[in-house]
Amino acid sequence: MGNKIARTTQASATEYYLHDLPSTYNLVLLDVVSRGRFLKFVLCKHDEGLLLVKVYFKRAGEPLDLKEHERRLERIRRAFQGLEGSHVLPFQIWFQTDKAAYLLRQYFYSNLHDRLGTRPFLSQIEKKWLAFQLIHAVEQSHSVFLLNFSWKVSPSLSFHNFSLISVAIGVKLEVDMSGINF
Repeated sequence: MGNKIARTTQASATEYYLHDLPSTYNLVLLDVVSRGRFLKFVLCKHDEGLLLVKVYFKRAGEPLDLKEHERRLERIRRAFQGLEGSHVLPFQIWFQTDKAAYLLRQYFYSNLHDRLGTRPFLSQIEKKWLAFQLIHAVEQSHSVFLLNFSWKVSPSLSFHNFSLISVAIGVKLEVDMSGINF
């Protein structure tokens, strides 16, 4: 009497993270990259390659309208769309439901922070080239009047000696180059 354990059904990770996205996106969950307090990062496979999906689950009973953020993301995307040879990669797709908000962008295997700490280590000229590209990305951001964004070494993506800044809406410009030794 009273010794029975209640059975609960556990939803799969795909159902938990991607249940509100339309099936036309054709996403297959590969891995849960991070389970942060506010944002969950999910690696997904798409027909055209790998995607990083950032998921924000809305709290129950708290009406949260993210329309202003959507307008800002659209403005950022349009601003960088016209730049040739842009060093800045904004989010490509965002989607909001009554339960969650989703940000989608291309997935890159490593970021600049990881690349600086792995062998073969960068030579002086490669470090200077990456620094030039990052400064050029800041210049491009200022040229389209995007002055408020957060930039650190970790979200800077690096591949084949080319660097990009993944743009997130932030409060101020933060430059943390503590991992780079010149």
